[in-house]
Amino acid sequence: MSTDSAMNSEVLVCRRHGVTANPAVPWLCGECGATLSPPRNDVVMDVDALRERPENIYRLHELLPVGRTPSIGLHTGWTPLVHARQLGGLIGLENLYLKLDCYNWPSYSYKDRVVAMALQRAVERGASTVACVSTGNVGNSLASLAAAAKVRAVIFYPSGIEPAKNIISSVHGAEIFQLQGTFDQVNAICRELALKGVVPFVNLDLRPYYAEGAKTIAYEVVEQLGWRQPSNVIVPVAGATLLTRIAHGFEDMSHLGMTDAGGGPRIHAAQAAGCAPIADAFAHGESAVRPCVPDTLAKSLAIGNPTDGAAALDLIGRSNGSASAIPDEEIVESIELLASTEGVFTEPAGGVVVATARRLAKEGVISPQESVVAVISGNGLKTQEVVASSLERVTQIPADADTVTGALLDAL
Repeated sequence: MSTDSAMNSEVLVCRRHGVTANPAVPWLCGECGATLSPPRNDVVMDVDALRERPENIYRLHELLPVGRTPSIGLHTGWTPLVHARQLGGLIGLENLYLKLDCYNWPSYSYKDRVVAMALQRAVERGASTVACVSTGNVGNSLASLAAAAKVRAVIFYPSGIEPAKNIISSVHGAEIFQLQGTFDQVNAICRELALKGVVPFVNLDLRPYYAEGAKTIAYEVVEQLGWRQPSNVIVPVAGATLLTRIAHGFEDMSHLGMTDAGGGPRIHAAQAAGCAPIADAFAHGESAVRPCVPDTLAKSLAIGNPTDGAAALDLIGRSNGSASAIPDEEIVESIELLASTEGVFTEPAGGVVVATARRLAKEGVISPQESVVAVISGNGLKTQEVVASSLERVTQIPADADTVTGALLDAL
C-alpha cells in the first residue's frame, strides 16, 4: 500500500482482532473496545536515506497515516535520549536512558506528537475548528499547534487542572470549557459531541490517527540506540495510548527488519497509586480494568477508565512486563531525584516513571546490566506546585557583604 493510499483510506483495524466495525463508536474495536489503527504499511526502508531527512515525527513518514508533505508539527519529535548515569548509578541500573519528551515542541510534552498527527489529519479533511478533552497536556498541545496552523481550538477540561496548563492553553487563544467533574465524566460528554459530529476531537473521532503519533517515540529510540531495541521500556499510563502505541512502534521496527535480532522490549506500565486501574488489574491477574475515581496529584495520569486498558494489559503480559502503582509522596521524591541527578525537571508523570524504575531495580525485576528506556513525558514547569516545599530550602539573608560571606562559608 502506498503512503498516499494509506492516508486516504478510512479502513481502520484492531491489532488484536483485525477489522472490527463498531457502529456505536466507530473509532473503537467492537470486540475489545481498544482504539483502532490505520493499516500497517509494509514498506522497504532505506536506513541510509534517513540521513537526508528532517529530524521530526515524520522522519519515517511511510509508516504513518500522512502524506509526503505534512505541514503541522514539523519541529515536533526527535527529542533527546540521554544515558542517565548518575540516576542509574543511584538506583542500580547501569544502562538507564531517558527519552526526554519533556522538551518536546511546542508545549513540552509527548502530547505534541499525537496532537500534531491528529491535527494534520483534521486539516487534510478541511476542518477549521478542532477540539479535545484533556487532563492538561493535550489541551496545551492543541492550543499551540492549532494557533500556528490558523485552526480554532476548543478544549474541554475537568476540574482541578493545574493553573499553568490553563494559562498555556489560554494564552494561545483557545476556547476553554472547564466542566465540574472528573476527566471520565467530561470524556463521556465529549464523546457524545464527537459522535454527533458537532466538532472533530483529536483524541476521540480522530483518535486512531492521534494514537499513531506515539509510535514515533519507539522509532526514534531504536534509531538513537543504533538500530537496537532496548530490553525494557517504562511508560507513564493514563488512557494507555502511549503504552500501546510505543509497543506497536517497536513491533513495526522488528516486523520491517530495521532492528537487531531478538524480540521487542519488556513493557512496564507506571501509574499513580491514586489512579491505577491497569496496575490493579495486572496485580490481580485480570484481563480488563475496573474503572476508578482518581485521587492523585499526578493530574495528567488521572484517567480512571482508560480507553486502551485491556490492550495495555495484553501487551504487558505478552512482553513479560509489569505494572506499578506509585504513591504521591514517592512521586514527589522522584521528581526531585531526577532533577538533582540529571538536571531534568519533570511533571508528576515523570516522577511516576522514575519511581517505577527504582522499584523494578530494587525488586530485581530488571537486572543492573539490562538496557532501560524511561519515557519522561512532560515538563515540571507546568506543575511547579507539587514541589513547592522545595522553597523551604531557600536561605533568606540581608544584602550585606559580610553577612553573605558568613552564610556562604557556613554552607560550604
